[in-house]
Amino acid sequence: MSVYRTFVSALFVLALTLGGVTAVAAQDATPTGPSEGYPVAIHEGTCDDPTAEPAWQVDPAVTVGVDQDDPEIIGTSVTSNVSTSSSAIDVSLDDLGGSDHIVAIHASSEEFGTLVACGQVAGVKDDEKLVVALTPVGDSGVYGIAILDEDEAGFFDLGEDQTQLTVYVIPPTDDSAATPVA
Repeated sequence: MSVYRTFVSALFVLALTLGGVTAVAAQDATPTGPSEGYPVAIHEGTCDDPTAEPAWQVDPAVTVGVDQDDPEIIGTSVTSNVSTSSSAIDVSLDDLGGSDHIVAIHASSEEFGTLVACGQVAGVKDDEKLVVALTPVGDSGVYGIAILDEDEAGFFDLGEDQTQLTVYVIPPTDDSAATPVA
């Protein structure tokens, strides 16, 4: 198993553990988070001081299996409703990491100014990928992982440098999480 896979697995287990995830029966699994998905964006700045306007806004993170009539369930229980998003952005990973940028998870499209999870685009690149832990902002209880995958020549070497951004968002597991703080 590569160092990358081990690192991603460890981060995911850590996020699940810290998030206080509890098992629920598969048939009882209901989506949490905004119905339209969590808006995902890359902003300039830091998690403590992001720019208001995103540098890149990508597809919202939607709950896996919600739009399927009969989603395939693996195992005996669903431990969390994971939301995911995947988009290509027109910037190289080196340029993105060359100055302060964050991966930001917003509360909803109506509350776009409210961040619920955030992670600095920084770390060790392994196998042309950078894994960023998304930690809760305030006491939102929202965790996640962002994987930035470098594509140095665009699709089939035709085009500009791009970065594939894949985000996994783990919402709070109960209604006791306080209202997110901006």
